This record gives sequence, C-alpha cells and structure tokens, in this order.
Amino acid sequence: MTRDETFVTHSPKETQDAGRDLARSLKSGDLALIIGDLGAGKTTLVKGICEGLGINPRGVRSPTFTLVNEYQGTIPIRHADLYRVEAAGDLATTGLFDGHFEGVTLVEWGDRLAPPERAGAIIIRMEELGETQRRIIIEKPQPAGEGRGRV
Repeated sequence: MTRDETFVTHSPKETQDAGRDLARSLKSGDLALIIGDLGAGKTTLVKGICEGLGINPRGVRSPTFTLVNEYQGTIPIRHADLYRVEAAGDLATTGLFDGHFEGVTLVEWGDRLAPPERAGAIIIRMEELGETQRRIIIEKPQPAGEGRGRV
C-alpha cells in the first residue's frame, strides 16, 4: 500500500524547490529511488533535497562516473547514479549497500535496482511534460511500524 502525491513543476527552480520541500519528510535510513528519462530533472530534484537537508546545492553533482557521492548536512546523504550500471554484479562495486548507513540514500535510475533492494523505498517518478515542465509522482510506502526504506 502506498500514499501517492503528484504535482507539476514549471521550471528547474520549481523542481529544486519541490526537492527542498520533500526533504522535510525524509529521515535517516530512508531510501529514495528517483526514476525518469535523461533530462527529466533527477539531479535538479536531488539538489533541492540536499539543500533542504543543509547542503549547498552548488556542490551537488550527478555521480554518473563515480557512481556514489556523499554529502554532510543535517542528515548525511549518499547520492548514487546507476545510469552506467549494467548488471547486478556492477552494483556490488559501488558500495551502495555495504553495511548500515546513518543517513538518506538517493538513487538516480533507481529502477535498475533488483526488487529486494527496492523494498520499502520511496519511489519518485519524474516525467518530462515540456521544455521546463515536469510531473513528479512520489510513492511513499505506508508505515508498517518499522520506518520505511531502511538501508
């Protein structure tokens, strides 16, 4: 069972603002999978989430080649980009699921994770509606007593 929210942004600034608003509902241990085509605004949304958690968004870069970046804010953030991950074995080299992480994990191209790794995650789907318009659909799992999206 999920609780879904859907809204439309009309500029990169609004998309970043949406991320900043979303950050208020995130807590340590959350896993958020951000799904959308190239150019859908995934990294722009992540910049807003980071800003909402006390990180200067100018320092936030998509980890397309490094695979994982970590940022220190009011809650630590681990930011992964799985665009270049082609097989499940490649995922093991990222360190993404090595041990417990006391922070929020944001995964661009999160649909590339296997279903067991996605269990309990917040799913954020981004759709390009026009040059600057984006539809953002947030699927939050219903709380089941033990937090959501624990990594």
